[in-house]
Amino acid sequence: MLGAHLVTHPAVPISELAQHIERLRMNNNAGFQQEFESIETGQQFTWENSSAEMNKHKNRYANVVAYDHSRVVLSSLDGIPGTDYINANYIDGYDKVSTNVFK
Repeated sequence: MLGAHLVTHPAVPISELAQHIERLRMNNNAGFQQEFESIETGQQFTWENSSAEMNKHKNRYANVVAYDHSRVVLSSLDGIPGTDYINANYIDGYDKVSTNVFK
């Protein structure tokens, strides 16, 4: 395990993808294992809306949260707290910025 040491992963040009995959496969897939272990885990931003008592039942999984800074905010119903919440965040997609992803 790599622990606190994070590995950066530069973009791989499509013309070099086959060779890159072959390098990752060497030594019984050691490169894939190293890349997987280098992924930082845990919540890195606040998720107060996801953990609010009125919204907890809307989360399919307790450990999959919508970060507050990028969550999809629904139009709320007047006087009903929590109706603006859905467990979804905007993320940058392959060819679009701020695409929403429902969890």
